[in-house]
Amino acid sequence: MKWRETTPRRAAIFSAAVVLGALDAGSYVYLRANSKDFVVSHRQNAAAFTYELGSEVSWRGEAPGATSGWWPAGPIGTWSVAPSPGMKVRLSPPPVRDVTFTALVRVFMDGNTVRTRDVEVRANDTHVTTWHFGDTSPVTRTAVIPMALLPPDSIVRIDFRLDEIGSPLELGVNGDYRRLGILLERWRMDQQP
Repeated sequence: MKWRETTPRRAAIFSAAVVLGALDAGSYVYLRANSKDFVVSHRQNAAAFTYELGSEVSWRGEAPGATSGWWPAGPIGTWSVAPSPGMKVRLSPPPVRDVTFTALVRVFMDGNTVRTRDVEVRANDTHVTTWHFGDTSPVTRTAVIPMALLPPDSIVRIDFRLDEIGSPLELGVNGDYRRLGILLERWRMDQQP
């Protein structure tokens, strides 16, 4: 007799669990497709992009090796939207000499409030150079990564550190609300001779 009395209650609990499970699964699918934070956390935990030394990598349309701090790649490159965007690559073959990182980049500045910008370049948590920018034109910049900074697995993490200056919207340039930093168009790494 007691079993029949609790059956409607158990059915209600079971139904509630099914509904909550469906909502949870639906939220996961939605966030995976639409959330920048979901993309960022996935990139941070992703395996390093295997990079063949001497080849050129375009960040137009996709951004292989990007970890955190980047907006999804666009047709002109990939904008940073955080104060310390990064990338992680596994060098192949493992280098035996220092490596030169070369990138075609530009920075966001409004030209009035912000007329210059500096970008610190770090390799495996060590400062390697600072890039100075006086305008927003695309320019090629380099950074030498000493062999002493490369671990046995040849994974190098490059971070770009820069001050946040506000979005184009906040600075009155246009309606873009993103806090833009640098635009990375393409890059390569070469062993020094």
